Parts: sequence; structure tokens; C-alpha cells
Amino acid sequence: MFLYVTVRAYQARRMEAFQRIKEVLSEGAVVIFGVGGIATLLGLWGEFTWTLPGSYNLLFDDAYILLGLVLMVFSASVLLGKGASSSGLLSMLSGIITIWYGLNAYLLGLTKEPIALLGIYGLFGLSAVVGLPVTRVLDSWLREARTGVEASDKASIPKVSPQLTRMVGQGAQISLDVPSGWLVRNQTMVLVVFWFLLVAAGLLSGYVAFNTIPAHLASAP
Repeated sequence: MFLYVTVRAYQARRMEAFQRIKEVLSEGAVVIFGVGGIATLLGLWGEFTWTLPGSYNLLFDDAYILLGLVLMVFSASVLLGKGASSSGLLSMLSGIITIWYGLNAYLLGLTKEPIALLGIYGLFGLSAVVGLPVTRVLDSWLREARTGVEASDKASIPKVSPQLTRMVGQGAQISLDVPSGWLVRNQTMVLVVFWFLLVAAGLLSGYVAFNTIPAHLASAP
């Protein structure tokens, strides 16, 4: 879902459809919040019921809770218009914890496919770490969306005199000017890295699920 939303927002940014950027992120945030809520509930349920053998409860349920919290905080930040960078910081910290869980699970030989487990946790963890610069890029787009609307409102002011027209034009130009930091200049590269990690993690997760679900269904607990 993150991949779909950020790709659509990027397309709107390239077309300079500033208001559409905010609409796309808001629409996606509703669904992402729902997914995050379900993941959080599943993780908490697993922590309280302790349904898996031993440390597997911590390995899987903690990851669910971290994922759910990141998704919910990001969605709430976008929907409330508070900026997504703080949720990006939470995402980065959660990603580091996820990588640490996956590395220790691999060293302890947990699951029948520890290498696949390390790959899944590592890729999703790296995606979450890259989530920090991604959210800063999204914040810059949201600022552009807000300033774009302000510029449009200023441009619609009745032309009283040429001097007033020049002032409005200057005001619009200034409001659309976003500070050109490293992230702004390299936002495409940041997003491509983020998308690559998400796709790789999704494909690996799908491969593992494709091979394990039939066995689980054949010998249900």
C-alpha cells in the first residue's frame, strides 16, 4: 500500500498537481491506518495469548506491533496535517529493531528457513529506515501543496493595478519556493531505493508464504 500511494503521489508531483498530492496521501492514509490497526491488534493479541512456541511470540508479535504503530502514526500525521517526519523517525527506530530481531533469529537458527527470515526482516527493516527520508520528501510535497493553493488564491485576486499584479506574482513565486536541500534534490533516488526495498521484501515474503501456507493448511493445529 505504501508503494502504491507513494508512486501515485510522485506522479502527481511530476505533473505539478499540488492539490492532488494531498488528496492521494489522504486517501491512502485511511487504508494504511486500517491495516496498521489490524496489525497492532494481532500483535497485542499474540503477546497476551502467547500462542506460538516460546520466543517465536516475541519474534513475530513484536514485529507486528512495530509495523502497526508506524502505519497508524504515519496515517494520523497525514490526516491531521501535522507532518510525517516524526513518524519517519519512529519508522527508522522500528526498522533498526526489526533488523536486530532478524539477525538474532538467524544466529539462533529460528524457523526452518533462517536465511529467508533474515532477508525478510532485513529488507523490511531497511525499508523502515529509509522511511525517514521518504517522509521528509512527502512533507516537502505537502508544503508545496499548501503553498500551491495559497498561490492560486492570490492569483485569483482582482487586478486593481499593475503594481498589485506584480506583487501577487512575486508573492506566489516566493510561496512556491521550497528549500533545496539534499533530499529535495535527490528525492527520486530516495524513493527508488525505498520502492526497491519494499518490492524485494514483498517478493521474498510472498515466496515464503507460497511455500509454507499449503503445509500449514495440510496440518492445521
